[in-house]
Amino acid sequence: MNSWFSSAGFFRLEHPVFLLLMLVLLLVLFVFFVRFFAQKKSLRKAVSDEHAGKLFPQSIKNRKLFRFVLWIFAMLLLVVGITNPQFGSKKEEVLQKGVDLVFAIDVSKSMLAEDIAPNRLARAKHAISKVIDGLGADRVAIVVFAGDAFLQLPLTSDHGAAKMYLNEIDVDLIPAGGTSLSAAMRKSLSALPDKKEGAAIVLITDGEDQEDQAVDVAVECADQGVKVYTLGLGTVKGSTIPVFANGKKVGFKKDKNGSTVVSKINESLLMDVAENSGGTYSRASNQELGLRILFDEIKGMDQTEYGQKKFTSYEHRFMYFIFAALMLLVVEFLLFSNKWKKG
Repeated sequence: MNSWFSSAGFFRLEHPVFLLLMLVLLLVLFVFFVRFFAQKKSLRKAVSDEHAGKLFPQSIKNRKLFRFVLWIFAMLLLVVGITNPQFGSKKEEVLQKGVDLVFAIDVSKSMLAEDIAPNRLARAKHAISKVIDGLGADRVAIVVFAGDAFLQLPLTSDHGAAKMYLNEIDVDLIPAGGTSLSAAMRKSLSALPDKKEGAAIVLITDGEDQEDQAVDVAVECADQGVKVYTLGLGTVKGSTIPVFANGKKVGFKKDKNGSTVVSKINESLLMDVAENSGGTYSRASNQELGLRILFDEIKGMDQTEYGQKKFTSYEHRFMYFIFAALMLLVVEFLLFSNKWKKG
């Protein structure tokens, strides 16, 4: 039994939706106590405490309360029982098959531009979330980059955890200014296993690269069997970059000459990166996320096998809760049945 508690996955509820019945029981409990105290208050107004004690002895009140408590506990146990609590009884390495995807997300200040509503970064996070929702047993990793890059989340098949990390991404994660697509791709490559079949990098950025190595690194990715799919965010016309202080917009980013900076998407570079790695380019707009091509590409990729430790067998425990509930109901019947009391 101790081994069950060595992993967070040792316990689960097969039908957790039935926990909503707890709300009904809480409502019943609330109504009971409201009526109980209302009757008590009404009785005090009608008769004196001395007469009330003779008419309704404390023993009767206690019996009524005890009977209700028995009934409530029985119902609680029944609710837990029908959710079917299960405990993992065996944990082993299971072979899964899927695609390894590294999402490299641009977190430079230009991603705050609002030519893609509500802004480029928010749109990027929404797009990645949609992709994750459509994955099966595929593993995902997250790399964030600006002038430098770091691995925020290693490869995992826990898509819930991936979306949790995704929600925490903002433009303050990387202190180094600028944008380096080459650093993003190199860090993404290092996040993948040595055997890179069935792996790809999804590069989400406006393409404003301050270096000239992106295409060369894209070729390196292709040499290792990794395609780079680029998702461009922004418009050709471009947009100003808002500046915030204490959560409020206080102006727009300016260059060293005092002129307002206008950030534009660099589609030609993103197309070159995708083409030289064997991937494809798509563009997000205010009308669509540009994910249709990406979804089709992912579905067509070769899958790779990987091992994952997980519980493969769960033992049902509902019968213990149902039995305990029935015992409480039997006790309630035996103690408070009029027929039993007459006997």
